[in-house]
Amino acid sequence: MPGVIDAPEVFISASSADYIDARKVYAFLCARNIPTFFSDESIPALGETDYKLAIDAAIEAAHHLVVVTSSRANVDSKWVTYEWNTFANEQLSGRKHGNLLTIVAGNMRPSELPLSLRQKQVLSLETELDKLLHYVRRGTSHGPARPFATAKSVETEDRDEPRSHPLSIVRETRTVHPETPRQEDAELPLASSTRFVAEVASGPTQNTIYELRKDRVLIGRSPDCDIALQVPKMSRYQGQFVRGDDGYSFEDLGSSNGCFINGHRVNQRTLLHDGDHIHAGAVILIYRQTDASG
Repeated sequence: MPGVIDAPEVFISASSADYIDARKVYAFLCARNIPTFFSDESIPALGETDYKLAIDAAIEAAHHLVVVTSSRANVDSKWVTYEWNTFANEQLSGRKHGNLLTIVAGNMRPSELPLSLRQKQVLSLETELDKLLHYVRRGTSHGPARPFATAKSVETEDRDEPRSHPLSIVRETRTVHPETPRQEDAELPLASSTRFVAEVASGPTQNTIYELRKDRVLIGRSPDCDIALQVPKMSRYQGQFVRGDDGYSFEDLGSSNGCFINGHRVNQRTLLHDGDHIHAGAVILIYRQTDASG
């Protein structure tokens, strides 16, 4: 029946920067036959024109909500905050009896979470994902699934501007939540003695230099990206630079044409070295890692 999907046991909440990590959790749960709502899969399946109504319906139907995050800025994004706050309020009112828990990824520590989340269960994506099953199966019945959120059958398309209501979902090949990091968390220098940049080596913006200072730097043709490039073969959200202890890595965000480092296709997060050439769409960027004092 078009426009109807089974009610989820689990609702996954994540920002665009944590899209790949959230998809790992989604795949983990689906492989174990646990009905799970994740906007990338579920919103297109619903064909819902009003995305906020679809999100509200999914939260109302879900027994549990799982936040996936790798930084305080990401978990504080207005979309993620809206989703877990809505679920937490339902718990306080006695209408929800499931679990609200957080899965932290990368180098994030539980102590960096908002107080309301760190008082709940926190798991590590890298080492404790199996424990998730204990929390999403505890205290819930797994009888026949019931449908929810009957929706109109419409074609979802790219939207250049987010909607004005609390939740906006942008879909291309994959779906992400465009958002702006909090001002105080926008730039986090890796080390005062090292400068990290991406230099455009081809195309109409050749020789443009982008400073890499944030934990995650999105590249794509969407105006929401940190490096927004309107060039052929570029997806709205093509890839991202990810900050780590040894500098920056690069990963593809499921782009249509893929990304390449020194001619090799990027299939996983890859550590960058000074002088590496990154092919993204029709653009080549050169990663530079230099002494800032020089």
